[in-house]
Amino acid sequence: MKPIVLRFLRLLTGLFIMSVGITMAYQSGLGLSPWDVLNDGASVIFPVTFGQASIGLGLLILLVDVLLKERIGFGTFINILLVGTIVDLIVWLGLIPSYRGLEDLSMLAPRLLLCVGSLIPSSIGVYLYMSARLGAGPRDSLMCALTRRGKKIPVGTVRIILEGLP
Repeated sequence: MKPIVLRFLRLLTGLFIMSVGITMAYQSGLGLSPWDVLNDGASVIFPVTFGQASIGLGLLILLVDVLLKERIGFGTFINILLVGTIVDLIVWLGLIPSYRGLEDLSMLAPRLLLCVGSLIPSSIGVYLYMSARLGAGPRDSLMCALTRRGKKIPVGTVRIILEGLP
């Protein structure tokens, strides 16, 4: 098999696995990454799903990336379109049970397992899609663009600022 085909399969596999992790955290109702909190808030304010909010905000951030002249890869577009779509599909099909809005303490154990367990597929998925080197996600591209523009600001500081904004 050609190397580009393998890289593309790695990208798709990584995005799918990462989407499963995001959905697990979302369905646990216990916590989300900072950008997913923003997606969740947008889905409450606007008449869209969590995944649609992720796609819309991803496109908006992509516009900022382009204005900052950041190099965008094919994987960046696939990331934006696929992750939100997969999350919505998993939720719609009910493949991962939803505990959102539950306050029943008897359900705390499965919710915690789902939330903490979400870190595993999320991490593996990010590793796979990033290692395909077909383009970073829009938020990661924004971090790179701001780091280059910030000259003396370390990448870790830029990342902390970006994660703290949503």
